[in-house]
Amino acid sequence: MSAGSNLDPDSLNNWLTATSSGYTWDGGFNWFEIPSLSGELKATKNSTELKYYKLRGDSIFPSVDNVLSSGLSAILGISDHSSPSGLHYVVATGIKKSGEQYTILDPLSTSRTVLDTNDATIKWVNVYEPTNSNLSYLVIHLSPGLQGLLTHGSGAKVGLDGSEHTDQPKSWYGWIPPLVFDDTKMSSGNGFTELGVPTPLEGDYNLRLSTTNPGVYKLAFYFYDHDGESEKYEYDVFVGSSGTEYNFNYHQSEENWQDPTLIVSFDSLIAKIRYAYDQGWIIKSYNRDKFIREVKEAQQYAQKRPVKAIRYLETLKQMLRIYKPIRLTQVGYDFLIGDIGTLIEDLR
Repeated sequence: MSAGSNLDPDSLNNWLTATSSGYTWDGGFNWFEIPSLSGELKATKNSTELKYYKLRGDSIFPSVDNVLSSGLSAILGISDHSSPSGLHYVVATGIKKSGEQYTILDPLSTSRTVLDTNDATIKWVNVYEPTNSNLSYLVIHLSPGLQGLLTHGSGAKVGLDGSEHTDQPKSWYGWIPPLVFDDTKMSSGNGFTELGVPTPLEGDYNLRLSTTNPGVYKLAFYFYDHDGESEKYEYDVFVGSSGTEYNFNYHQSEENWQDPTLIVSFDSLIAKIRYAYDQGWIIKSYNRDKFIREVKEAQQYAQKRPVKAIRYLETLKQMLRIYKPIRLTQVGYDFLIGDIGTLIEDLR
């Protein structure tokens, strides 16, 4: 944004649409880009940088009171049964009665100036606070049906594995509904689960994905460095009944980032073969079984005779080429061939 220009909803939207990370894959607003913009404005206008964090859970009311008592405003996501998404945003500006009533600015109604928590549940508290230091974040978006557990090398966890973890300070994990346009009631998408870590621990990370409904899902990583510069990684990833994992290395300086790497195993490849058959990409069950036999033979020799294991995988690659497109569709071929190549490289 150029020096001397005014920041208003239109210019903010123009700035967000000009960046690769301004909006999520389903058209939702990416709250984490505002600190990046604040860093850019500081450089051109000598304004204040802003740090973003999000609150949810049982401690919401003390947190809202603490935010407002410190002189900041809080953007509240509140339950709204009239909205298809079930969520509406208002700006809380003051405390009328702690834990029960807050003065607000409501974009839908200038006459509505007080929020009564007996009438509307606060789901999320979004806060931007002035900072002169660190704009680093680690953010992961999971499409509906996915659960995620992020584990740092130290053992600190954020996410869900039967119970919810928020081991890193001010981290969160929860469902974000889609934006709904008030004039048309149309939705921006299906929503997503968000995992967020402000000022993350540096080092190695593992992300484990799980689902009760095996299939292909959308996944997005957002890395922000100390100065708010970002990189986005988006994937369409298969997650089977035994889960899927990624490894990566994060540092608060961008030059030390390691891209997320999908962990491919013999079991995950077998799960993908079964899924490809279920989708009709492998035409006959005996072709499916033949592919699985080759993988199991390779798995048997992987530890002690990796060269022989590679031969079985190379044979499988050749079978896929020969069977395409009569016994195997192009979609099925593309779905499987990359993981076979990864296993071969890992064995070498």
